[in-house]
Amino acid sequence: GRQKAEIKAEGRRQKAEENSKSKIQNPKSKIQNSLTLYKTGDRALFHPDGTIEYLGRIDNQVKLRGFRIELGEIEAALMRHPDVGEAIATLQNDDQRGPYLVAHVTLATQQATLQNPKSKIQNLRSFLKSHLPSYMVPAAIVPVETFPLTVNGKIDRKALPKPDWIRQGRNADQDKELPHTNAEQVLATIWAEVLGVEVGIRDNFFELGGDSILSIQIIARAKQAGLTITPRQLFQHQTVAELAAVAVTGLSQMELPEQGAIAGSQQWPPIYHWFFEQNLPNPHHYNQSLLLDLESEIEPERLARAWAAVVDHHDALRLRFEHPVGWDSDSVTQQDPSQRRPLCQASSLNSIYKTDFSGKDTFLVVDMEGLTVEQQDATIATVSNDLQSSLNLSDCLCRCVLFHRGVNQKPCLLIIVHHLVIDGLSWRVLLADLELAYHQQQNEGAILLSEWRCAIALPPKTTSFQAWGEALVRHAQSSDILGQHDYWQQLVTTVAKRWSQMNAPSSPLQPQSANSSTNSTVRPLESTTAQVTATLDKLQTQNLLVQMPSVFNTRIDEVLLTALVQTLGESVKWSQGISAEDGISLVLDLEGHGRDVLEDRNDLGLDMSRTLGWFTSIFPVMLTLPQGAHPGDALKSVKEQLRQIPASGTGYGLLRYLHPDADVRQSVTLVQTPGIKFNYLGQLDLRPSANALVKGLSHISPRGTIDPKASRLYALEINSFVQDGRLQTQWNYSREQYSHQEVEHLAQRYAGILQSLIRSGQARLGQDGSNATKEYTPSDFAAARLNQQQLDQVLNRVTNQPSKQGLGQNTASPLPMPQQSTQTSGRQRRRRR
Repeated sequence: GRQKAEIKAEGRRQKAEENSKSKIQNPKSKIQNSLTLYKTGDRALFHPDGTIEYLGRIDNQVKLRGFRIELGEIEAALMRHPDVGEAIATLQNDDQRGPYLVAHVTLATQQATLQNPKSKIQNLRSFLKSHLPSYMVPAAIVPVETFPLTVNGKIDRKALPKPDWIRQGRNADQDKELPHTNAEQVLATIWAEVLGVEVGIRDNFFELGGDSILSIQIIARAKQAGLTITPRQLFQHQTVAELAAVAVTGLSQMELPEQGAIAGSQQWPPIYHWFFEQNLPNPHHYNQSLLLDLESEIEPERLARAWAAVVDHHDALRLRFEHPVGWDSDSVTQQDPSQRRPLCQASSLNSIYKTDFSGKDTFLVVDMEGLTVEQQDATIATVSNDLQSSLNLSDCLCRCVLFHRGVNQKPCLLIIVHHLVIDGLSWRVLLADLELAYHQQQNEGAILLSEWRCAIALPPKTTSFQAWGEALVRHAQSSDILGQHDYWQQLVTTVAKRWSQMNAPSSPLQPQSANSSTNSTVRPLESTTAQVTATLDKLQTQNLLVQMPSVFNTRIDEVLLTALVQTLGESVKWSQGISAEDGISLVLDLEGHGRDVLEDRNDLGLDMSRTLGWFTSIFPVMLTLPQGAHPGDALKSVKEQLRQIPASGTGYGLLRYLHPDADVRQSVTLVQTPGIKFNYLGQLDLRPSANALVKGLSHISPRGTIDPKASRLYALEINSFVQDGRLQTQWNYSREQYSHQEVEHLAQRYAGILQSLIRSGQARLGQDGSNATKEYTPSDFAAARLNQQQLDQVLNRVTNQPSKQGLGQNTASPLPMPQQSTQTSGRQRRRRR
């Protein structure tokens, strides 16, 4: 129950230092002279009436490979098994295996006790796999008759018996094969750190939840560890054992990119053309930002030097955009879009790298000691809003602010960067380098060169953003890109024809004009933006990330887009009036991370794994499904439609913006912009180590990253990502166009359809979560040139079973073996910002 009382205590006698660390200001107290709280280690919930509800001990939560795990959830899941009486879950550690989870259980009946111990353990493990995410399944389950007790009658956790790994299986890693070589050991360790799961050398990267963004991180970390691998190798050799066999030990044979400060001009990638084509009234104010909680014992001077080193190291942060007549001239600041001159041509701006610039000028410290928690949060919000609007394209494109809360309180760090020089993967590189630069100064041998500089050695630079832009311009003129022209021209023609035949009633979701200055519809402003978020639980998310690729040989974005088509495509309002005679259809813009544009050009020797910049690709897609399609059939259809897109859509921007022939550029330009944009951002968990500088995202989200007076570019912007082990889908909309209830209904319907797709995958799994009945599609056997019906017939003959049973494992096949997730084809790579 709840208890309400006034407590007055000064702490432990003669323990002033210990008391100061154990007491914090009480932000909720309404009792006079009760200004502090004592940190007991209990978890509690404040209620509006001031009472506190007890939720258990905080020390029953542990962190393993970046995941926060409630041990009580594991214990509760085990006790749902009919053979388990009681359960205790603990986190243990040893030199050989590192940290791992162990569950000790008492069995409910004598009959259960008499069963084969190894069989019982495997049975319990299979049970947990169906109820918990894989990272919460203990590496060892130890049956005991009774739990040991202390003299006080409490369970003695230190006296619990150690696991017998022979009974558990081959090793502590749930029967996973351990590395045999140094290269396998290095790669297995990197995979485990990036993916947050136990890794055996035969595990498939994509079936562990890997994706293209994570693959880039793995390539970068492997390079730092002395192993050189390429993106194509990771897509072709999808296990640690296979990849280690082709990895090159030592330095790459490729020439090391320029390590000095880049100077000169920047060729515009397609996303720059897209950005300035929007003709925003204030292009200076279009940022990305993070607010991070830091460790409590922070040294501001060290952090300032670390930030300066990172800014000085990454050339993109010194990029500037100078307007020929000045950004403040009347021709630029006209607020009427019809009168404002477009800035969509690279020739109208001078994009250069500023050399007389130091990162120290972008670092600030705000001291909030003595303020209440509410006042501190208000201060952070005010400073953030002011700085978000302070960036200038011709001057400075980043800011970093350390907010000092007070003694024994965790400070937080605000980082603001203009979107023109950063994207999702760039953030990962920036934060990793900031962490490294901070801790390098901890060494006793660190040499202070000046007040703002220290002997910090960040990893070598990869290919510069400048060199990448120049390579894009050359590649846009190649026959490979021109060969994609027919596909995009046909898509543009088809969509334009259908839009022209629309008989749909006027809807705020109707596509926007590609040229905002001629758009007769006044679009709502960013200040009207609202958001609805739909979330899957951890187990559903784990099934999405691991089981769906295994069963359907598919990518996560293909599953998410299938659910989106089924959610929005059935309504004329949402599908933008596309004829229902073709089934349900949807036209939308897709975002991709864009770093794979030149991935097949090994002759260029490009490595963008540690390069900061805005690489994003945006391209239109039309997806169609028959009415009432079965979840599995719908997924296979969308998978095939997406894999027909040349080069995963990366060539569209090159044709649309960079091709030298104006007629080619115009022929692939949609007359209107789709009203919907979708982006799958991948897995965003920071997974900090015990001594990490950054402990996680703050409870406060930075706001005002985009100018509130700017027009919204899409009616619906849908962003999906995995955070804290849960898939979250954010639906961004304007309050002037839709009600909260309307978008909430869409978000919940989307989550429900996604769950149906996941259940469809689970139905094809064995009882223990393995031995999936594979569902193949023509793109899995691209060389065979079969349609779905022909492929089903061939598979049926090969297996002597109904085609739903998949490809037999011990039967000679007339088909080439399928590629997992078909990741090796340049036209079939995962897309993400």
